[in-house]
Parts: sequence; C-alpha cells; structure tokens
Amino acid sequence: MEIKIVNTWLIENNKLVNKNKKVSSLKYKDLELYFLKQDEDNGYDMVSLLVKDINGVYWNFDIIHINLKNFENVVLKGEKGMDEIYCQNIYEQLKAFNLEEYFKGKIKNNRYFNMCELRYILQFHKELYDSALKAREAVIEKNRKISAAYQKEMELKEQEYRKQIYKNFQEDLNKTIEDILGGKYVKSIELEFYKNDKDDEPTIQNCFLYLAEKYNVKIPLATKGFINNKLESYNFEKESYYKNDPKSKGSSKIFEYFRELYEKIKQEYK
Repeated sequence: MEIKIVNTWLIENNKLVNKNKKVSSLKYKDLELYFLKQDEDNGYDMVSLLVKDINGVYWNFDIIHINLKNFENVVLKGEKGMDEIYCQNIYEQLKAFNLEEYFKGKIKNNRYFNMCELRYILQFHKELYDSALKAREAVIEKNRKISAAYQKEMELKEQEYRKQIYKNFQEDLNKTIEDILGGKYVKSIELEFYKNDKDDEPTIQNCFLYLAEKYNVKIPLATKGFINNKLESYNFEKESYYKNDPKSKGSSKIFEYFRELYEKIKQEYK
C-alpha cells in the first residue's frame, strides 16, 4: 500500500474543490487502484476509486466503488475464496470500463452529472460538455418539479389534517358544553387544537381547563393537577364527580372553581 500527496479534484461540502490530498494506492494484477486516504482512515468498507488523468491529476467522480477490505485481504494477506472472486469480478469490470463511453451513456439517458465530472469533461472531452450540462440541468429541473409537487401535496395534506383537527375539536367542545348545560356527568377528555396557524403541532389540553381559560376562571396548580390526572367526570348541576381511581385523594377546591365556570357558561348560553 503506497501513500502520496497529490493534486486532486473532488466535491467537498457540495462544492467542487482542487486540493492536495493524501491518496492511497493498491496494485491488483496490472491494475493500480487509487482512493482517498481519509476514506481508509474513516474505516469505510466501500471506497470511491479515483481516476488519474494524463497529467497525473486525480479525480474523485464518486461513481466507482470497491470493497477495500476484500482487496486488502487478497493483495496484502493472500486470501482466496470469495474475496478473490470479488476482486476478479471488479478487475474485469474495471478493465472493460471506458470513461468517455460512460459519459456518453449518461448523456443519452439524461442522467445527472456532478460538478467534478463536468470539470473533467470540459478539460478532456469538450465536445461532450454542452450535452452533459444539458443532461444535468434536465435532471435538476425534473427533481425541482417533483419536489414542488411533493411540497404541494404535503401542504394539502397538512391543510386537511388541520381541518379535521378543528372539526374534532369543535365537536368535542360542543358536546362538552351541551352535557354541562344538560346536567349530565361530563367526561374529562383531552381537546386537541391549534392555537394559531403558525403552530407546527396541535396543543392538547383537558376540556375543563380549556373552558376555565376561555372563561377566565383562575384555577391553582394543585387543582389543575387533580383535574388532569384524577378526574374521570363531573356533574356541574349536582356538583359531584367521579375519580379515575376511587381510592385516590379527592379535591374540595374543585367545586368552587367549577361553580364559577358553570355560571359563566350558563350566562353565555342562556
């Protein structure tokens, strides 16, 4: 395994750069395999092979990948079996690989060209550059349209979801108020709603605490805790309630605050 610092074209952080990079090389039969030392140091099983041009400059197109461990096992350790079969298959593919024909095939099929490929084509295959650039732009435009359509679809789904949340909220709230005024035992349920259009997630709040906020009934934290965690149902007319656990401690304060809430609700709906 040989390591040297060489001039390399590659894409880093979505930008095309030309840097001096540490490059490792491994010889298999008559084929020299080049790859970034940093990929090896990072412990990647699959590494991207670099292309060495006629000027001794290296290019990382990120299009050809090999399992480095398989080659190390064969070249450095003399392993046989599946490792050797894998390496031989890759060897045959690389020997048959023609970079110019590969680029022509991508142009023919309107496939995406990264900036490293375009820079190489501009330098060594100028006659292909305009077509390669056109293929790249076609893919970008296609992806833009797909993304825009998907975004529109997600927005419509979000609108429908919000409408359903609001519908459920209104139905639950109306039923709660109807049962309060009808002298029934009113279930202590959670209401799900959006406080405003800018909220990403709906708010979930106990129905009695929601009404208390709406009618400006100030309930202390301890009583809120009882309502949230222990109250099963409440009858505003009879001033009576059931707990989730009959053996749990009750609340004497709840009557005072719910009496005030009851009067304010009756005042609005009289």
